[in-house]
Amino acid sequence: RLVAYRNALTSLEGLGGLSRLSYLDAGRNQIERAEGLGDLRHLETLILYHNRLAAPGRDPLVLLKQLWLNSNAIPGALPPLPYSPCLQVLKLSDNEISSLPPMHTLFNLDTLDLSFNRLPDLPSLAPLRPCKAVERLAANDNPCAELPGYRPLLAALLPLLADLDTAPLPPAERDSLRAGHLASDPLLAPAVLRLAPHTWGGRLVAPHSGRVHWRGAEWLADAAAWARAGQGGGLRHEAAGLRHAVAVQCRRRQQLASRHKKEEHAARKAAAGAPGGAGHDKVLGLQEQHARQVGEMLEAHRRAHV
Repeated sequence: RLVAYRNALTSLEGLGGLSRLSYLDAGRNQIERAEGLGDLRHLETLILYHNRLAAPGRDPLVLLKQLWLNSNAIPGALPPLPYSPCLQVLKLSDNEISSLPPMHTLFNLDTLDLSFNRLPDLPSLAPLRPCKAVERLAANDNPCAELPGYRPLLAALLPLLADLDTAPLPPAERDSLRAGHLASDPLLAPAVLRLAPHTWGGRLVAPHSGRVHWRGAEWLADAAAWARAGQGGGLRHEAAGLRHAVAVQCRRRQQLASRHKKEEHAARKAAAGAPGGAGHDKVLGLQEQHARQVGEMLEAHRRAHV
């Protein structure tokens, strides 16, 4: 553990020999580059807030769990983050960030602070989509936070979100925002509302209200989020592809249901002349087999498209 807080440091070079270091606090210094940390293979916490960094370091830190880069001078497009698949806490507040890099490796991230930056619009939030484990997000005091659809989009992108902009987000409110985002999407909503009664046993849409029930198909909400954030780019094409997948899955479900209905009808007809309850047991066994087949098909489809 090394605490070098407020020491007028200008560089992190010379730490290579501390190979077992797990905690480094170099906050409130004058460091301009976060380089020379590649040999710190056991580093779990790196605190570099209130420095003069223009970019995060490039050295992979595979065990890193916390990275504090808040209150630096990171301008414009945030450069790619170091490879840190174990990262759980990332603090980037109070910089001048206007766009985010791909975040496909941050699948364990649960706390992200982007507040007091310059993210301009809803599409600038699209890179957050792979961060499915995020529970706490702060993006307040960005231009995008003042736009309509900001909260519903984040609820759709981050299915576990429980705290947004330092305020609790109850599960019921998050689910409502997510479902509302999907229902209002101009690309997907008509197709989803039309196909949903035939998909997953009708659990996507409440018959009395037409409201989308997102729990039955999370990937549909993800597609809607991509469509909303993409605004005509590649994300929209992916959303359209998922919409097509819904139609294909719906047809397969209907074909399977039709075949099952014929088989069960033939089994009941044969059971009518069977002695005792043997025929009835055969019908029940066939129904259970059909239910398993439907469940396996739907689960395979979800795994392919979530």
